[in-house]
Amino acid sequence: MIRPKISVIVATYNVEAYLVEAMDSLLGQSYPPFEIVVINDGSTDGTLALLEAKYGDNPLVKVFTQDNQGVGAVRKAGFDKASGDYLFFCDPDDVVSTDLFAGFCQALNEKPELELYYFSKRSFVDNAKGRQYLRRDTAPTREGWYARGTDLLEDLIISKKFKATTWQYIFKKAMTERFEVSFEGRAHEDQLFSMNVYLHSQLCYAIQADKYFQRVRPGSITDGLKDEHYVLTNYDSYRDTLEALKPHLPEFKRQREVALNYMTRGVKWTLKRSINNRVRLPDRVFALTRNDARQCGLERGGGLILTAPWLAFVAMKLRFELRVISRRLRGRGR
Repeated sequence: MIRPKISVIVATYNVEAYLVEAMDSLLGQSYPPFEIVVINDGSTDGTLALLEAKYGDNPLVKVFTQDNQGVGAVRKAGFDKASGDYLFFCDPDDVVSTDLFAGFCQALNEKPELELYYFSKRSFVDNAKGRQYLRRDTAPTREGWYARGTDLLEDLIISKKFKATTWQYIFKKAMTERFEVSFEGRAHEDQLFSMNVYLHSQLCYAIQADKYFQRVRPGSITDGLKDEHYVLTNYDSYRDTLEALKPHLPEFKRQREVALNYMTRGVKWTLKRSINNRVRLPDRVFALTRNDARQCGLERGGGLILTAPWLAFVAMKLRFELRVISRRLRGRGR
């Protein structure tokens, strides 16, 4: 029986209130991890003291502290320090199903060539009513083996389930030698890495069950209003992933559909966020969108949002402003 060495990488910053639940879900796995590499990114609360007090004597937990550099640098530090053959990123305020690694081991023993193990996630909130789980939105259309990562990626993109997060799969570390490993920035740092993992993986196994549970909380990087920097860096991250995707498009069976769905989602998110948060978009967004559409063969049939993004932006903004006016009028009528 193959007993793989799984390294878990946990990037921590001021998560004292949530860290124990995350760590205990990892340490409570029915198949234990080889190590848990915790990178403390200069926390100013009691995170480090908690780690030392509760897990300091646990040989599986290896804690490293660095000056605050942002989650991208933390993920890279954890990646470099991890010594297992298979890696899994876990955020410090989330929760993992305790049979996650056992399921991975079962698939690996069936086919030792396995390089990527994918699973679904569900978000949750804790409030006065207790823990409430939100809708599922990342399960693949089918469960089972995929010959290549691009086959799985095609399924996820076309079904609109793809999320460029590092905590939705376990992967073989050796396969990352096929691309440059990079985690750039304090937000959206995982998007290019995840895209490359899918593009360069060979044999994959995907399950439809929820095995990762993402906490939605006030003050987290994924919650709240977005400023200009957040919106524009997300757009730049999307374009980085698109540039990685372009040369691989011929590998997809439904090449045009993959390009259309991926571009539409990325551009629509940018336009919508800019409108909702009153962020001005530079002209390059519209010019690059048209150019990308041409390069991906979508100059015809790409829809207004890709072929005339400025007009799509104006139409979306008009609808948004009309909704705002309508809500104000309803409020005055009460």
